[in-house]
Amino acid sequence: QVLLGREDHEVGSFCDHVEFVVSDQRRDLDDHVLLGVQAGHLEIHPYQHGVTLPVGIQFLLMDDPAGRSLTVYLEALDRALAAPAKARVGDAAVDLPAREGGVIGPGQRRLVPTGFAVAVPDRVCALVLPRSGLALNSGVTVLNAPGLIDSGYRGEIKVVLINHGDEDFVFERGQRIAQLLVLPVPDLTLALVGVLPAAPDDRGVSGFGSTG
Repeated sequence: QVLLGREDHEVGSFCDHVEFVVSDQRRDLDDHVLLGVQAGHLEIHPYQHGVTLPVGIQFLLMDDPAGRSLTVYLEALDRALAAPAKARVGDAAVDLPAREGGVIGPGQRRLVPTGFAVAVPDRVCALVLPRSGLALNSGVTVLNAPGLIDSGYRGEIKVVLINHGDEDFVFERGQRIAQLLVLPVPDLTLALVGVLPAAPDDRGVSGFGSTG
């Protein structure tokens, strides 16, 4: 069992197979850490001891008045890849890497694996989003953005990239190609009615181009 949130003096050797270290907010204690959690929690080095553990990424539930967090577990299908992580402490999403390199020509699309499988908790979803830098600099985005991952999915996260640019987009193994955003999903009941309730303003049925 792995416990998070321990004080500095409580962190030490857990057993013969797992070692705990305290991460700083820059997350630069070890550039080759294969398993990590949010800065300020604990960081784990399992593959140095020949064991396999799931990656736990901490997300804060923004609509939770208690300020609690949840853990989304990732299985490392490719141990040589760095675990997805937030670039900055306040970021909403974590970056996803490419498991393989390749080339996407202008107007072409490609399904790119990330090397990680995911287990999203019940009543939670994950969205695969584009990276703004790739969109601006190369015209590359996620074709089906946002790509929806439901709680029942246990397969590898794969990203459908499309090149809207004028030149070949060459990407390398390990390059950050997308972002993973985790959101709570409320219980939903669809009620079929004869007439919809009145709109709170004068928009009504006005749609495309209604504001000029």
